[in-house]
Amino acid sequence: MTEAHLSSPRSFDGDRQRDGSEQDTMSNDPGLVNAGDVYDLIVVGAGLMGACTAWAAGRRGLRTAVIDQFEPGHAHGSSHGTSRIFRRVYPDPFYVELTAQAADSWQRLEADTGVALRRFTGAVDHGPDRDPHRLAELLADASVPHELLDAEDAGKRWPHMRFTTDALYHPDAGVLDADLAVVSALARATSDGVDVHTSTPVTAISPGRDYLVVRVAPNGAASGTTAHPDSGEPEIVGDAGESIPLRAKRVVLAAGPWNQAWLPRLLGTAAPRFTVTQQQVVHFPQREPADDWPAIVHQDLSRTDIAGEEGLGIFAMRAGRAARHAVKIGEHGHGAVTTADSRDGVVDPVSVERLVRYVDEFLPGLVPEPFLALSCLYTRTPSEDFVVDSAGPLIVCSPCSGHGAKFAAYIGELVASMITGDGSPPDRFTLSGHTSPLTR
Repeated sequence: MTEAHLSSPRSFDGDRQRDGSEQDTMSNDPGLVNAGDVYDLIVVGAGLMGACTAWAAGRRGLRTAVIDQFEPGHAHGSSHGTSRIFRRVYPDPFYVELTAQAADSWQRLEADTGVALRRFTGAVDHGPDRDPHRLAELLADASVPHELLDAEDAGKRWPHMRFTTDALYHPDAGVLDADLAVVSALARATSDGVDVHTSTPVTAISPGRDYLVVRVAPNGAASGTTAHPDSGEPEIVGDAGESIPLRAKRVVLAAGPWNQAWLPRLLGTAAPRFTVTQQQVVHFPQREPADDWPAIVHQDLSRTDIAGEEGLGIFAMRAGRAARHAVKIGEHGHGAVTTADSRDGVVDPVSVERLVRYVDEFLPGLVPEPFLALSCLYTRTPSEDFVVDSAGPLIVCSPCSGHGAKFAAYIGELVASMITGDGSPPDRFTLSGHTSPLTR
């Protein structure tokens, strides 16, 4: 049997029994769903993007469920940890403008939850390939407050850092607590009537007559693998021998690196191309506890002596609740290609050594002795633009190419507005924008 992709107009006929009726058998498990319920949307994935989508959908009164195979705060994907950079600086005016919309969305989420999710520390961009003067022009065009300093003045202002070029500082930047954002968004969504189901793997997504069927393994049930009776695809089943089918008018696939496996099955040749890499972040202690550490982006592609053939591309920020009086540092590149299910989680010692050398030369305010190293995943498109678009009743949400955390609240509101019909994604985020010859 040939799989009917969700982007096909015929796909809504793909989940009927031989007598033409819909497969309406629903679980009587009250913890998941009441028999006969049809959600307005089901969000697959409860990381930053999925949690913020659930929050935004709940605010709009949409009947919503969000499902994740893990518990909030898990370390298997891209949304864990207590520190992510938010900033206004980008070398692309499109994203400079988008950061303003993201700031408004974060303010709404913080007001709704009563939780401060961001800590403003300001941010510094420097290095010859970061081009601080060009970045300053883009901020000026967008009326974003900023300040240019020469290397000597920057060193006097931040004596715990070393500069070899002019530096750009802007105050509207800092650290986002990703773990707290996920928990807070899901808590608010729950209070607005959203059903949140964690430790609940999604095993299949298939079309029905007027809805999509999302099959899940029962929460907490023992599971094994069998073939789906219609498609023949392997699926996880509970100890009763059956997965539980849930129904929704729309499904939001916010599964981060797991989208790489889901989308070719659901969209066929219309699926965008993703690359998943395992990245490392390393924590270094401050020599003297100080609160005046801005977020840092430093780029110098000529420094292959420190960073290898890809050159220097460093980000750094206060480490947050996980490691007070420490700074978290990572490389934007250098990640090993992997998949969500095959990554080994082992921190690359060569990457750690590169970061030790960087700290020793450029961050004299830190002890160049790492005490905590972690891995996470990037899910990149060739252009590093996001993917947020509809394919029939399916909405693809993310991946975010290693820079999406700061936009999560905005993307959640964007997806909710797409469902209610009063919003649409930027052209650069559409599926067609990612399947052109330039991005394949």
